[in-house]
Amino acid sequence: MTDQTAVPGSSPLPLLALLKRQSAFQSVFVQPWSYITGGVLLAVVASALLQSTGSVWGVTTALTYWGAWAWGLVGGDPHSWAYFHEVSHGLAFNKPGLNILNHAGSVVDLGLIFGALASALLASQFKIKAIKSGRQATAAILGGLLMGFGARLSFGCNIGALFSGLPSMSLHGWVFMLFIFIGAIIGSKLLVTLFIGAPKLSTSAPAATVAAAATVASPAPAGGGIKRIQRTRAAKKENVIQFPLGVALVIGLAIVGVIYGNVMHSPVLAATWGIGIAFGFILQRSRFCFTAAMRDPVLTGGTNLTKAVVVALAVSTALIAAAQIGAYVKGGSMDAAMKVGGFGPVGIWTAVGATLFGMGAVISGGCASGTLMRVGEGFLQQWLVLPFFCIGGAIGAATWPIWGPGLAVDQSQVIYLPNVLGGFFPALIAQFVALAAVWLLADWWAKRPART
Repeated sequence: MTDQTAVPGSSPLPLLALLKRQSAFQSVFVQPWSYITGGVLLAVVASALLQSTGSVWGVTTALTYWGAWAWGLVGGDPHSWAYFHEVSHGLAFNKPGLNILNHAGSVVDLGLIFGALASALLASQFKIKAIKSGRQATAAILGGLLMGFGARLSFGCNIGALFSGLPSMSLHGWVFMLFIFIGAIIGSKLLVTLFIGAPKLSTSAPAATVAAAATVASPAPAGGGIKRIQRTRAAKKENVIQFPLGVALVIGLAIVGVIYGNVMHSPVLAATWGIGIAFGFILQRSRFCFTAAMRDPVLTGGTNLTKAVVVALAVSTALIAAAQIGAYVKGGSMDAAMKVGGFGPVGIWTAVGATLFGMGAVISGGCASGTLMRVGEGFLQQWLVLPFFCIGGAIGAATWPIWGPGLAVDQSQVIYLPNVLGGFFPALIAQFVALAAVWLLADWWAKRPART
């Protein structure tokens, strides 16, 4: 019989297998992180993006550019669209030589996809998840269009308007948060009514299912209670090739970063590439989902993700406010402080766009960041959502001459809370009190007596 024992150093594969069995590796790369961990890390990495590039995290402007570039490839002329000449979010589109590989926002989005893919492979959790019905495909198409168009109307998405705008103390972030939740309520009703059907609840499992499953009853908790029945499942054979592929992908991603920094001599693109990868990794490991944070209180009553989003917004507020105060001290004016952060005009367009975006996110099964993350994980539904997200954004840009005047959009209507509340201190007090109130409301909602 031949000896199959691996000799250290004889092959990289046994070394990789040994690494994967380490508890520290399991904790970081395999086991899911808590929602709070994910939210706090997203806030920290977003702050790093702001510090290193001067720009806040955004997702959908790049997707709009992708849709417009695609239109150009089939003979259209998106460079002539008024949106790209009149709207602040679109002015960079006509920069000579701009493309998907040197546009900072696009590089972040691509990095997010590959970061999620690398995370899934390192954990041996990548799996192609098929679209199961025509209804699911329809939901993907409709949801993508609604999100893309809604994000143009509201000048941002769950990232640009909410996760970046609200912590910047821009009023449009708060308005967006209110109306994306309203949109999520509407979207949840549409999801159940039109696309997946009402969930069927049963007090007991089907007899065949119970008989087929081996069960183990855990001891009753001290002080009485209901025993928890645990069903044992046959262990799935691990896909041993995924981890080496993940390692190879990480090396490849690092090489791309070196090319951006040392060959193209663009430290900004190198930074955005690395930060985008970090976003994807964090989102995949923590399952941090803005859509679920808005949808779950409606469909299941759960608010753990909702409370984690609030915590992330609070941490991000502290980090961005520190940078804004530093800019104010250095520049001596509120105008200097407003150059730090993500701001957008606020008005009826914010409410309409956020509502449409919330509806689309729930129907399609993912928001802007969630869609990109799930593309990396292998969700075919999100592979379908993404191109229609880009198309929706491009439609929004192309129809700016219609909805801009129709909604009376005033791009100067930017409201910075320190300006209207008398300075940084009262604005920060109001911001943190409001966030605490949202957290307490979410906590109460989850604990309220169930309806019978």
